[in-house]
Amino acid sequence: MLRGSLTGYVDIAQVTLYVFWAFFAGLIFYLQRESHREGYPLVSAVPGKTGDISESDVVPPTAPVKRFKLFHGGYTYTPDTSPPRGPEGAIPAALFPGAPLDATGDALIDGLGPASYAFRADQPDLTIEGHPRYMPLRSAPGYNVDGRLPNPIGMHVVGVDGVRAGTCIDVWFDIVENEVVFLEVALPEPFAGRVLVPQGFVRYRPKTNTASVRALAAERFAGIPQPRMDGRITRLEEDKILGYFGGGAFYGLPRRPGRAPGSLPGTALGSAPGAVL
Repeated sequence: MLRGSLTGYVDIAQVTLYVFWAFFAGLIFYLQRESHREGYPLVSAVPGKTGDISESDVVPPTAPVKRFKLFHGGYTYTPDTSPPRGPEGAIPAALFPGAPLDATGDALIDGLGPASYAFRADQPDLTIEGHPRYMPLRSAPGYNVDGRLPNPIGMHVVGVDGVRAGTCIDVWFDIVENEVVFLEVALPEPFAGRVLVPQGFVRYRPKTNTASVRALAAERFAGIPQPRMDGRITRLEEDKILGYFGGGAFYGLPRRPGRAPGSLPGTALGSAPGAVL
């Protein structure tokens, strides 16, 4: 009998190799099933065909549903069997899978390109203690704006066109990071109402008591998505507001791509038919 063999016909090295092959094949099968937790069930991207692809057509089959308990209560499940969500006000530019989308109305609200947003949970972001993470200064008596920084409250808010859009009446801050995240702006007549302006799009000019927003013209402030609850903002609402300003920063300036030469904010886009800013 040769050394390293259990019998005259079985080699330990050969058995080890076969075991490794079996383990590796099982590992690939397991990882492929687990990868189906994201992006499944599959949905056809061909215009006019939106039916789900049957799980029996997927090889290997999708992994069983797994439940995860959330920190602040409730559960989430993977894979998510709810239909995938996309821009509602958009149509494919061509009849082939993966074709770019064209806006059918307002590009900033339709959520295309830089104006896109994620469909996050329509609930306020909470701290570890369960308190809202973002809140207006009026709801937190123990907080105030650092005296070494410009205080936006009372400043005139000016759009990219140089026209006054409203007045800052309050600031919203992140209680975790201790920084301002939104300016609450009161709009004048005939719009009226209050909107939130992300801090990252604002440039302060204390000498003239103005806060300049280089992303939107003054007339576009009335279209900013508004939180449905006073003093509260959900994750979905936050993303919609940021998407609105992100799209305005890209489409709303005269020299940005996609705008006809010489056009001004408020005119139609040259590259997206029907998209008005």
